[in-house]
Amino acid sequence: MNIHSKLGPLLPPKCPATNWRRSRALVVSPFVKWGELIQEDARREFDLIFYSYEELPLTHYQRTKIEPDGFLSFRSEFFGESIVKIYRELYSKYEVIMIVNSDVYCEVSTINTMFNLGDLYGLDFFQPAHSPNGYISHPHLVRQNILDVREVSHIEIVAFALSKKAIEHVLELGIYSISGWGMDNILFPYIQQKYGLKKSAVIDCCTIFHLKENESGSMRFSNSLTAAEEMELIAGIVEKLRLNDIPAILLE
Repeated sequence: MNIHSKLGPLLPPKCPATNWRRSRALVVSPFVKWGELIQEDARREFDLIFYSYEELPLTHYQRTKIEPDGFLSFRSEFFGESIVKIYRELYSKYEVIMIVNSDVYCEVSTINTMFNLGDLYGLDFFQPAHSPNGYISHPHLVRQNILDVREVSHIEIVAFALSKKAIEHVLELGIYSISGWGMDNILFPYIQQKYGLKKSAVIDCCTIFHLKENESGSMRFSNSLTAAEEMELIAGIVEKLRLNDIPAILLE
C-alpha cells in the first residue's frame, strides 16, 4: 500500500503504536446488516454494536454467527435522528465511532484499514471511498488511485467515522436533521472551522459499495419538512452561527 497524502507528510510515530493508536474504535450497525452486507474477511480490530431503530428487543432478531459487543434499541424516524441517539449513548466510551447505514457493502479488513489510517493522521471526520460501481451521490467521494488519503469538502453520512472530539461538538451544538441532510456537508465543515478540527477526508485505499439510491430525498418527515428543506434550515442556522463568530468590528 502506498502511503502518501495531501494531508501532510506521513512520518513514523515518535512513540510505540500502543500509544499513538486511539485505543477504542467502534462500529455501529443495524442488526440486520451485519452478516448480509458486511463480510468478516478478517479479525475485527474494533468493537461492534448492533442497533434497532424500531425499538425492538434483541430477542426479536434471528441469532447470527456474529457476536456483537453490545446492542442498542431505540425509536427514530430516520438516519439523522439515529446518529444523534447513538452518539448520545456511546460517545464517552470510545475514541472514534463509525456508523454504517443499511445499504452499504463492505468488509472488515476495509474498516480495520480505515481506522488505522484515521489514527495515523489523527482524522476527525473520515470515511472509505465509494466504488464507482455503486450508487454515487457525491462524485468527489469516488475512489481515486492517486492518493491513499485526501482532503475533501465533506464526507457523506452513509458509512463514516467521527473522532470523540468531533462528536462532542456535534452534541454540544445540538443541530441535526431527521433525514441527515445538511449534517455532513454543512454542519460538519462548520465544526471543523470553528473548533480547529481536521478537515473531512476520504481514504481511497478502502472501498465500500453504496447499493441503492437514497430514499430520504423523496420523503416528508414528522417536522413537515422534506430532506432538502431540512438541509436549507441547517444552512440558515449555520450561517447565523458564522455571523455570531465574526467580531462585530469586522461587520461594520
